[in-house]
Amino acid sequence: QASEGLRERLGGEACLTSGSLAMALDTGGALAALSTAEEERRRVFASRRRLLDELDAMSPQPSEEEVLESGSCFRCRSDWGKEGALCAHCKREGLYDAYFYSL
Repeated sequence: QASEGLRERLGGEACLTSGSLAMALDTGGALAALSTAEEERRRVFASRRRLLDELDAMSPQPSEEEVLESGSCFRCRSDWGKEGALCAHCKREGLYDAYFYSL
């Protein structure tokens, strides 16, 4: 009876009435759907934490070497014809992308 009440409440939410989540609710998989949603939420938070930890590890005041590296980065300074090594931010782009695409 409790799961039936939960199914009714969840089914009343517009954002939960389409796609695979709605199908899971209709077939009695409300707990499985909630578990999946919770696992996805944990993955998003872990991805965000990895990104923030990496950004926090960067020095708040970049050294001259870091400034030169950033100014000559072949990826983010390609518009200016730069051909140097990847800068610290571009090295972390994969972490940013992982977090962004998990949202």
